[in-house]
Amino acid sequence: RFATGSADGTCALWSLEATGEVKAETRFEGHPGEVYGIAWLGEGTGADGLATCSETEVFRWDVERGTLVEKAGKREAMDSVSESTATPERWRPGYLFSMAHGGGMLACGCSDGVVRIYSDGKSSRFGALVVELPVHPNAIVGSTCFVGDGVGLISVGLDGTVVITDTRMWRTVRRVTSDSQLTSA
Repeated sequence: RFATGSADGTCALWSLEATGEVKAETRFEGHPGEVYGIAWLGEGTGADGLATCSETEVFRWDVERGTLVEKAGKREAMDSVSESTATPERWRPGYLFSMAHGGGMLACGCSDGVVRIYSDGKSSRFGALVVELPVHPNAIVGSTCFVGDGVGLISVGLDGTVVITDTRMWRTVRRVTSDSQLTSA
């Protein structure tokens, strides 16, 4: 199985058949806008569900039933939002552009340069905000990923910065700048 997010505000669940045929299984509707991030919850089998992000919210889906379980994270525009003219007005409130799952957390890179960490629902309520990391000032955070069993978090800003954060202390341990625009990690 794999899942895809779409500009039409849906998420689709697909399966690869033994014959090699790819088959659409379920379509998850109800996102307010584009679906930029998806992460399997649990061990990737879908047994614990699927998390998605759209606009400023995170969603948890029951994969077997094809239903929304819960959503969280609706945010209003913040004072710390980037004033960069490169950021489209509709993305300024802190749109979520990526999602990574690890160590009981969901890491979402945002349009305002902040990486927002939410609970995946294992140890506290799904979507509860754990911490906000303003590590990419004036740059959209296009990608996030966990490493080392969730102890390290890599985030990539579209301005060419890579930030490595130690999740045990929520402290930046390394910042690297590339000569080119980076889009993923």
